[in-house]
Parts: sequence; structure tokens; C-alpha cells
Amino acid sequence: MKKIGRIVSWGLIAVITLVLGLDWTLRTVTNRQWFRNYVLEKVQQTIQREVRAEKINASLTGIHLKGVAVAEEGGFEKGEFLTVSRAQLYFSLLHLLHAHIKIPQLTLQDAQLTIVRSKDGKFNFETMGNSSKQDTTQEESDSQDFSSFFRITLKGVVFDKLAFTYKDQAGGQIFSAQDIYLSVRDFCLDQLFSFTLNTKLGYQDEDQTVFIPMGIHAKANLANLDFSKAHLEVMDWSAKHNKALVHLKGEVTNWQEPTFWAQLFSRKLSSAVASPWAELPLFEIPEISIYTAGKFAPSAHTVTLSSGTIHLTGGDVFLEGRYQYEKNAYNANGTYALNLTDISKWLPKEYKEMGLEGWLEGNLSADTQQAKLKLDWKNGGYFNRSTGRFSDVVASVTAREAMNFKEGSLEGKIEGNLNQNPFQTSVTMAQTAQRIDLNLKAFAKRVVLPSVPTSTQEEPEFVEEANLEPIPENSWKCPPIYLKSNIQIGSLDAPYLYGTNIQFASDLQSITPKLDQAHGELKLAMGKGQILDLYKLTNANAITKVLFLSLNVIGKVFNSLNVFSVLNGLGKGMVSAVTGGQKDEKGERMIIQTVIGPDGEPMEVMVPYSEQKTKGRLSYEKFETKVNFEEGVATIKEGTFVSDTMSFRLDGTTDFNSGAIKMKVHAAPGKHEVDGMLPLAVNIAGTVQDPKGSMSMVGSVTSLVKQTVANNVVSRQVKKGVKGILGIFKKKEDGQEVEEETSPEISSEDAENEDISVSQEEQNVDVSSASAEENTVGSDESVS
Repeated sequence: MKKIGRIVSWGLIAVITLVLGLDWTLRTVTNRQWFRNYVLEKVQQTIQREVRAEKINASLTGIHLKGVAVAEEGGFEKGEFLTVSRAQLYFSLLHLLHAHIKIPQLTLQDAQLTIVRSKDGKFNFETMGNSSKQDTTQEESDSQDFSSFFRITLKGVVFDKLAFTYKDQAGGQIFSAQDIYLSVRDFCLDQLFSFTLNTKLGYQDEDQTVFIPMGIHAKANLANLDFSKAHLEVMDWSAKHNKALVHLKGEVTNWQEPTFWAQLFSRKLSSAVASPWAELPLFEIPEISIYTAGKFAPSAHTVTLSSGTIHLTGGDVFLEGRYQYEKNAYNANGTYALNLTDISKWLPKEYKEMGLEGWLEGNLSADTQQAKLKLDWKNGGYFNRSTGRFSDVVASVTAREAMNFKEGSLEGKIEGNLNQNPFQTSVTMAQTAQRIDLNLKAFAKRVVLPSVPTSTQEEPEFVEEANLEPIPENSWKCPPIYLKSNIQIGSLDAPYLYGTNIQFASDLQSITPKLDQAHGELKLAMGKGQILDLYKLTNANAITKVLFLSLNVIGKVFNSLNVFSVLNGLGKGMVSAVTGGQKDEKGERMIIQTVIGPDGEPMEVMVPYSEQKTKGRLSYEKFETKVNFEEGVATIKEGTFVSDTMSFRLDGTTDFNSGAIKMKVHAAPGKHEVDGMLPLAVNIAGTVQDPKGSMSMVGSVTSLVKQTVANNVVSRQVKKGVKGILGIFKKKEDGQEVEEETSPEISSEDAENEDISVSQEEQNVDVSSASAEENTVGSDESVS
């Protein structure tokens, strides 16, 4: 026994001595310069790149490398492809005896890898090595045989301060992962292992640089590379950018047909997160939680979302759906319930002024063909700078739209208060590729809209800017609109218009901004009110252009022809044939105007000069218009405008294809019923941009003008006769409307025997009754 013991002892000593000798030999040999040069030469021949290393040291228990670097193609003067400050690998010899490669520790420190894609699309690693595809396949096969024979365990792996950089020279972007820390514990191909990864992701281009810290802690089981049994569980994945913080946890099983669930939680998620890559509407959500569960089936090319829940401050959204990515076919369904009052609290400052209120509930669905939406809004509230404050809103809307945006329908009812005044609206819409049928009904007792912010630029005068604004090319992407509407408003106080007892009805077809194909009918009737800016009102939209364009044209022609001087002269009874002299008996300045007489020939009349002009502000007692359209030609019959300073009736056409106009306006001074005698006629022709006009008087008025006495002193007969024809209206002191004052007919003998002082007294009465001393049409004072 002692002999055997000694033999064993000597055997152990010999083995230990051999092992120690081999270990000493490896350490000594690998630490020599010639060995390092030999290894570097072999590596350089294999990868066809320059390689250097400060230290290579190996032993029976591990390998230690220091200061390793691999050059770019062309040598180190071109740059470094890979650098490693320190690398250590320790393994267990005893476990090799039973085909177990056990690595207690693998450490990599201060490593940098740089991938470059050139402008011609080539990567800087493509020229490394010269192995063929056949060799690669054989190596992969050998690797699989090796892994199936040996069991590999990484007890501890630590990668510290690693960096990866990808440079795209074609696009000018740089993607990077800096300060990478990876720790793997108990890695084994057939058992559960855990890993932790922390890094700082970076993006850089010519305009900006972005860094996003990210970390993940997870567990996985590769099931000995049987991915049908593989499993991944993420305990925490987190990232931070600007003020946003995101956490994610989830699980994936069966990596061949993955079934998954995930839950995401975020704080202070805002549009600034996506700002480096996309422009989104401004928002900032204090907290949001998203849960999803589903299955990914590569064999069927399908992703199924069996459950999706979005919970945020102010409501919940529930979704489910299916996507076949090979056919690009999908379907999705969802419901939502949102408390807009709570949501408005976390909206950005720019949107808080909207003051959203109420509950928004409904459902939505979408597939490859169409999308549907059902919306109910209760106890709603909303503020808009153009319209004002909506409150106590109750709305119900159902909509459908084809995914090609060529077919759809909408049905909705909305009621509530606008600026504390009740309103009701109902709308239906049917859309096809050829047309949009829109039916609108609305009623409001009073509508008050906020005023338009005052412009810092000086506004041009109306007469200089009577042309319509041009329609931008390709500004209309929708098919023509066929509009039927019935709108009634007790009183309207809008930025450019004030009116009472407004009734608007339309049956108009083929509406586009140019109105060149429109046909149908429009009706508008308004009681007492005021147009505050005729030019802007006309150009507000296509409908207002139709309704108020004629007033623009009339205003410009009236200004150019001094029509207001003639009307004021008729109102005062101070119109005479020209026989000499430039002032009347009271010394009032007179001017000469040309009108067409009853015989069709021009005649000159003398009237008191007036500075009265149309400058886009018109007060009225009544305004009515009825427009018939046919192939873009608008025809107005008996359009009515009555005000204190003038009244007229309008007949005419406007061609929206060519801009040509043809109008006839019968006008009278002062407030005058348009179904009575209107002594002055103005014929207008030309185009909207350049209208031309001429004046003529009805025969009875012209004959009276020709009977005036010499020296341009207007006879009592003319004044009395004009008053009788016009029926001048006066106002009683209590503000009520007028009775028509008519004058008895007077013979020529009576006129000659009358005292001139009487004539002058009556003349003063005529001036006050006609209200002709104003310098502009309408009042500049606010109308309430």
C-alpha cells in the first residue's frame, strides 16, 4: 500500500509539475516579442488588415490581451476599425474532462468598433478576409457540431465602457452606442440566464445631436437553440429623452411563432421626444400606460393584437386588430371614453386656451377598405378664436370614409350655446368620387363672434382694392360640393358683418373656389345691420363671394361716377340743366355730371358736390339678394339694398368663368322703398376687375330738370316735382319710421308768382329730410 501511495504521490507531483511547467512555458513564450509578432502576422494574413497589440499573454487557465487595434483598409493612417484596451478570458480545465466548457469570467474593457458606409454603399468591413461562401458554410456546420458536443457555460461576462459607431457618409448621419455596459450571469444554452445592458444611444447629423440613455434588465432561455421553446422576459427596459421617461416590461415565448405581452409606462411624454426625426402637433402627457398582448405568426404573415389598452390622465382607449403584412391587409376596432376637462389640464400652453370640457365617448373601426367613427360629446365646451366659446354642447356624429378618400358619409347633430346664446345644427354629407352632397340646417337666436385682431399694416382703401383675391392653383383637392342649406339667425355680430333677422337658403351645385361650374340658387335676406369690411367679407369664402360681390362692383362704379353727388342733388331737389354758373343761390359748390336722357342722348346736369364715397363700410335697413347660377354665371334679379343715405334695386349677371359683368342698378337718395319710383339708373359692364358704368334718369325726372329757370336757380316746381316722384321718407322724433311726404302738383303760373324766400325755406327742409350731409355711406360708429 505504501508503495502504491508513493507511486500515486509521485504521479500527482509529476502531473502538477507538468501542468505548472506547461503553464510557465505558455506564460513565458506568449509574453515574448517574437511570439506576439508571429501571432499578429498570422492574424494580419487572415483578415488582411494591419493589427497591433501591446500585450498577449496565455496560460492554462486563460488568455489576457492588452492594447489590441485593427486598422482601417490602407493602414492605421486611415483610421482604426477596432480597438480593445483590455480583454480577459478565464476557463476551467477540469470541466473539459466531461465536455463542459465553463468560462468563469470573460471581461472586455474600453473597446471601440466603427462601421462606415461609404457614399457608394460599401461597408468598411467588406474587404476583411477572403473566405468563400463554401468555407463559411463549412465553418457554420463545424460550429454546430462543436456546440452540440460541448456544453458551454459563461458564469460571468462583463463588457465595460464599450462603444459602437455607425457612420453613413451617403446620408450624413452618425448612429452610436456609447458607454456600453453588459453583464451576463450564468449564461447557458439550455438554462435560464440573466443579463443587464446599459448604454447611451446617439444620433447626429448636420443640424443636431441627440443622446438617449437606455437600460435593460432581462432573463432568457435559449432552450439549446430550439427557438420554439425559447423564452424572454424583460423585467425593466427604460429610456430617457428630454423630460420624458419610459419604462417597459414584457414577455415573449416561442420565438418561431411568438406570443407576447408588454406594458409600457411613461411620464412627461411630449412631442419633443420625436422632434429630431418628425414634426408632431405639440402635446405633453403627464402619465400614460399602454398594455398590449398578441401573437406574431410568420408562417401566416400575420400579427394579431388581441388586447390593447391605453390609459392616460383623462380617459381610456381600447383596441384590437389584425394585420397581414404580406397582403398589406388589416382590420382594427376600438372604443374610447375621454374626460376632456382632465385632458385639457395637461395640454401645452398653446392649447389650454381651448378650454376643452365634457365627456367624449364612442367607437371606431378600420380595415383596408374604410374607416368608421361614432362620437358622442356630452356637456361639451370649447373655445376658438374665430367663433368664440361653445358651452353645454351635446353632439352626436357618425362618419364613414373610404381609405382612398373618395367615398364617405357623415351625419351629425350639434346643439348648445355659442357665446352664451343657444344654437342648433344638423348636417348630413354623402361623398362620392364625383361629388359631395352636403345638407346643412342651423338655427340661432343670436350669434356673436369675436373680433378679428387688428392688423399692424395699413389697410388699403376699398376703391383701390376692389379686385378679388386670386384662387391659388390646385387649392381644391375635393370633388365639387352640392350644397343645400337653411340657416336662420336672429342677429349676427361677426368680424365683418352685423345683421338681424338673417335667413340664408341655398340649393347650389358644383361648388368650387372658382365657381366656374356652379349652378343653382342662393337666397339671403337681412334686416337692419352694417357691413364693416365689404372687401374682406366678399373674399371670406366662395359663398360670401357670390352674395356680396355685386356690392363691391357697385361701390367702385358709384365712386368713379360721383353717383352720390347726383343722388344727393335729387334728394335736395337741386338738379338743374347746365346753362352757366357754378354756384346756387346759397353759394353751394356745384359740379357737372353727364347722364343719359329719355331720348337716349347724353345731357349734362349740375348737382351739389359731395365727397361721399364707398369705402367698404355700409349701413343698411334691408339687404336681400337672390342669385341663380348656371354654368358659373350668376344672375341676380331684384336684389335690394335700403339705407338712410341711398336705396337701390339690382338686376344683372356675373360670369365667374371670364369675370364679365352686366348689371343695371336703379337707385334713389335716402331710405326708399325699392318697389317705388327709383329716379337714377346706373348701367354697369366690363369685368369684375375693371367695371365701367353710365348714369341715366327716368323720363319724368329728366323733363323736370329741363324746365329749370335761367342762371341755374332751381325752381320750386322742380323741387316739388322730384319730391313727389321719389316719396322722400322722414323720421319722427320718437325714432319710428316715416310717412311718405308728397307734394301737390303746381302749375307753371303758380311757380312764377311764388316768392323766392318760400322756395329757399322749403329747400332747407328738403336737405334735412334727405340726410345728405354725411360724407360716407353708412356710419363709422359701432353697431350693437
